Amino acid sequence: MPVEIASLSSLRLLPSLLLLLAACSAEETKTNEADAASDSGADGSADGSGAPDCITFEGSGEPPVCAEPATAAPPAAGPARDPSCGVSSKWVTSISGTILDDAGAPVPCAKAQVCVRGGKPARLTCLRPVTTAQDGTFTIPVGTEVQCMSSATLRLFAPGRPLATTYCGVDLAAEGDITLADTGRLFRLRAPVNAPDFCDETEAQSVSLDGGLTVEVQPSLLSDATGDLPQLLAAKVDPSAEGLCFLGADAPAMLYAFGPETDVAGDGFRFSMPNDLGLTAGATANLFILGGLSTTVGTESIEEGEWHLYGQGTVSADGSRILAEGVNGLPYLSWLGVAP
Repeated sequence: MPVEIASLSSLRLLPSLLLLLAACSAEETKTNEADAASDSGADGSADGSGAPDCITFEGSGEPPVCAEPATAAPPAAGPARDPSCGVSSKWVTSISGTILDDAGAPVPCAKAQVCVRGGKPARLTCLRPVTTAQDGTFTIPVGTEVQCMSSATLRLFAPGRPLATTYCGVDLAAEGDITLADTGRLFRLRAPVNAPDFCDETEAQSVSLDGGLTVEVQPSLLSDATGDLPQLLAAKVDPSAEGLCFLGADAPAMLYAFGPETDVAGDGFRFSMPNDLGLTAGATANLFILGGLSTTVGTESIEEGEWHLYGQGTVSADGSRILAEGVNGLPYLSWLGVAP
C-alpha cells in the first residue's frame, strides 16, 4: 500500500509486560525499543516535538493522562471546492470524532488515522495519526493535496494497550469539516490461557485464546516482528455489539479480535474454534478477515477496512470444532469472522 504523508513502517510492539517470545535464558533477554515511528515522531511524540503524548503510571489501574494535545494547523486557505474535483468526489477539510471502548467509555491517548483515496493525481494516501484528548475526541486536518476524495477509511488504535485496532469507513455524504456521529469502538483483548516459550521461532506451538480459539503460532511467520515478539491477544466478540462499524449489514455468526495488528507470512497460522454454529462433521464455514495496513492473502492485496472472504474452515470428524488449515490459515491479525 503506498503511503504518502506519514511514514508507516513496522507496527508498535507491546511493552515487556505483554511479551510472547520468552527468553530461553537471561542472556537472551532483550529490551524493547521505543514506539515505532509509524505511530509517532522519531522522538516518540505524535508531532515530532519531543513532548510525550501520554503520562502513564505502570500498574496503577488508572487511565492514561494525556499531555495537552498539539493544536492541529488548519488546512491552507483555498477555494471552498476546487473546480477540478469531480462531482463524484467530496471536498473534505477535516474529520472529527470520538474514540470509545466497548463499554462506551472514552479512550484517551488513542490514535486516529485516515487513509484517503483521491487527491491530485488520484492515489491512496494515509495521513499521520493524531492523538485523542482525555475525552476521546480527535480532529484530523486534511491537507489541500488530498481534500478531493472519493473514499476515506479511519484506522483507530491504542498503542501499548490491549485494545483491538478497528477500521471504519467514513460517510462522505457531507463536505468541508466532517464530524462523525459514530466513529467506532476499540474492543478489549484478553491474554492467552497458556503462554508457551518460543525458543525456536520456526516451531509452531498451540496458543489457547479467548472463546476456545486455538492458534498454532510460528513466530518466524510474523513478518513485522523485530526483536522481542509481543504476546498474541484475542477476544471473542458478540457480532451484534455496538461499534463494529466495519461489519455492515452482513454480520458473521462468530467474531474474534486480535492484537497486535500484523501480517502473517506464508499460509498463515493454522487455527481452530468450537463449532458453535452446530454444523455437521465435514461441513464448511466461510472465513473472513478485516483488511488492515499492507494486508495480503496470497497475491491479493486487501484494502484497509475491507471485510474480506478469504477461505473456508472444515468441521472436524467428531463435529466439535471448526478447523482452518493449509491455505485457510489466519493471514492477518486483525478481526476474524466465521459464517455458515
